[in-house]
Amino acid sequence: MKKIIISAIIFSALHFLHAVHAAAAPVEYEKPFEHTADLKQTLAIVSKEMMTTSFQGPVIEAIAGYLGLPNQKTLNDHRDFVNSVAWNPDGTQLASGSSDETIKIWNPHAGILLHTLNGHTRWADSVAWNPDGTQLASGSDNNTIKIWKVDTGTLLHALNGHTRWADSVAWNPDGTQLASGSADRTIKIWKVDTDTLLHTLNGHTDLINSVAWKPDGTQLASGSSDETIKIWNPHAGILLHTLNGHTDWVRSVAWNPDGTQLASGSPDKTIKIWKVDTGTLLHTLNGHTDWVRSVAWNPDGTQLASGSADKTIKIWKVDTGTLLHTLNGHTGWVNSVAWNPDGTQLASGSYDRTIKIWNIDKERLITTIVNEVKKELTIG
Repeated sequence: MKKIIISAIIFSALHFLHAVHAAAAPVEYEKPFEHTADLKQTLAIVSKEMMTTSFQGPVIEAIAGYLGLPNQKTLNDHRDFVNSVAWNPDGTQLASGSSDETIKIWNPHAGILLHTLNGHTRWADSVAWNPDGTQLASGSDNNTIKIWKVDTGTLLHALNGHTRWADSVAWNPDGTQLASGSADRTIKIWKVDTDTLLHTLNGHTDLINSVAWKPDGTQLASGSSDETIKIWNPHAGILLHTLNGHTDWVRSVAWNPDGTQLASGSPDKTIKIWKVDTGTLLHTLNGHTDWVRSVAWNPDGTQLASGSADKTIKIWKVDTGTLLHTLNGHTGWVNSVAWNPDGTQLASGSYDRTIKIWNIDKERLITTIVNEVKKELTIG
């Protein structure tokens, strides 16, 4: 019965969908069905109760299939959990770190594996590109950070100093320094070209799960299992602020592009948006039903992606706290999410051993279609 209803919806929307397919470009359609005369008649046979959230999934997939441009692509090659994903600065390559102890470099558009970097002897927990896209940093459960020359796969540096696993790595904006957060409760700041340890930041009382530089490089944020976020002056080694509000670990932190706000995700199932200079909590985003494992801002700072142990990715409109989309497809925890540089695609890495590339512009278009169907059902 469900397939019949889906087919009826698609058939009735055929003229609109054909126009979209012919255009083959992201277009805003405020009233996509207003010129389809027989739509209301067709929708009249579809029960309003059937258009629940659970029913939208098959409708979305069917419409996506009709358009001929799937709203996601899956990259398979890792043999264990995918813990971290990161786009290179020009969006042509994607790096992934896995519990299979490898880092893989992909052409995400063609779905092709380009390189496998071997060298870690335990899980690769985090990956991060330097600003010019020539080097990649990786943090591991073997307590080390490695720096790779990506085009050749050459290991350039191994940074040793942590006494427990390095769960998060992040380059400063000019690519001269790297921050690493560890289960040893410290953050270390490294001068990469000389393998020099510049500072060790102490203050957290439990594991450090995430570190992120402010876009201008003047501050560093850290999220910890002690349920706090700390803001540091990493050059002086000084703690500036502590943000309190989560009731469980802070698993992920991310600055917005202009450096005025910080997002944090937690096993308390919430995402919090903070005004950093005052420490004010601006929004708490509720919707996930399990741990929030990763948060990432889109390039213009208007939207936030969150990946969760509930196996979904959610896209939020930050200024209003509105949930825009829920992306379903992973069969395990979503550990990492990352936007491409132009904000049209999102990568996600999961415990299901896969990486998915989501076409966000397509998702926006399909969601518009589904919302119009729901509207017609309500008023029809």
